[in-house]
Amino acid sequence: MQYWFPLVVLLVAVEAAIVGVDIGSEYIRVGIAESNAPIRMVLNEQSSAKTLNAIVVKGSNETYVGERAKKFVSSLFDSHEKISSSRYTLFRNLRYLIGVPASQDAHRPLKTLYTPVSYFKNSRGGFSTRIEGDQEVSVEELFAATLHNIKCISENDSTEQITSYTITVS
Repeated sequence: MQYWFPLVVLLVAVEAAIVGVDIGSEYIRVGIAESNAPIRMVLNEQSSAKTLNAIVVKGSNETYVGERAKKFVSSLFDSHEKISSSRYTLFRNLRYLIGVPASQDAHRPLKTLYTPVSYFKNSRGGFSTRIEGDQEVSVEELFAATLHNIKCISENDSTEQITSYTITVS
């Protein structure tokens, strides 16, 4: 004997946004898909669709990410200060070191291209560096500042609740 149970499908319109993040060598681009709207680029604080992929750490408690890092670096060049000092450090292209086992040769290309930063193997086998003397910070912790910045920019730009993020590294 066969029993047929009624199947009721309830379609509910959900107003939610999905954010796509493209992390490139020089810039980060963010797009947002909201319900009943075409995909559009998220603009940063300077109304630009691309944000510099950089982090500046000044002291032990000040962090500048993206366009703020660019503005900070520009002010340093204007004042003819050295870009690397004991007071601040510029980090670029940390994406190359995330999830990579620490070895002597893994970060060599970064040393030739960007501000020299000394990296070492941390207790988890990844890369860390020291800021403000002896404060150890992992590459993942530094990059989290970039992701937090992207989250804030996206939430300020969206008219709907953001339900998920998709990150690509190009």
